[in-house]
Amino acid sequence: MRRDGPLVEAADWIVWQLCGTYVRNACTAGYKGIYQDGRYPSEDFLAALNPQFKDFVSSKLEHTIGRLGDAAGYLTAEAAAWTGLPEGIAVAVGNVDAHVTAPAARAVDPGQLVAIMGTSTCHVMNGTELREVPGMCGVVDGGIVDGLWGYEAGQSGVGDIFGWFTRYGVPPEYHQAADAAGMGIHEYLTELASSQAIGEHG
Repeated sequence: MRRDGPLVEAADWIVWQLCGTYVRNACTAGYKGIYQDGRYPSEDFLAALNPQFKDFVSSKLEHTIGRLGDAAGYLTAEAAAWTGLPEGIAVAVGNVDAHVTAPAARAVDPGQLVAIMGTSTCHVMNGTELREVPGMCGVVDGGIVDGLWGYEAGQSGVGDIFGWFTRYGVPPEYHQAADAAGMGIHEYLTELASSQAIGEHG
């Protein structure tokens, strides 16, 4: 990998390979690249952080930004052979898994909050105005759907913490009982908990 080349998001790289067009998606450019109000942080700002960081945007990030829901390009013959899909179909601009959940859940109206729970929990919501909200991870113009401000907040570790706890905080006899029952430890603990009343200690 070239050390002097651009930084490319995995979602954008996959789209690039499928259609031959490199487009940076608005979601990751905003939430991860701090692309705000049509621009990245200024060279003066970056130089104040570290003089060697001054040209980071121009050398690593600056590129065409694609609006979410738009076509980045069309499936090439080579990619059609890889995927078995028809050549020439539209390939959408890349996006982040959590942020596509709001449209999938039909919760894109301003003020509708969606919590996406997994290894982390991500809370996303659209709004008509830009506001600073304590605790939010970021807000991006068009970050969830084009034309609205996409707000994001959440907890970085949720499922990962449960996974860690079941591996290191659950006594060995529970793991042995789960194995004997042919169950995973999560399923076994869930079954045990289902027999308890809410708030009951056992």
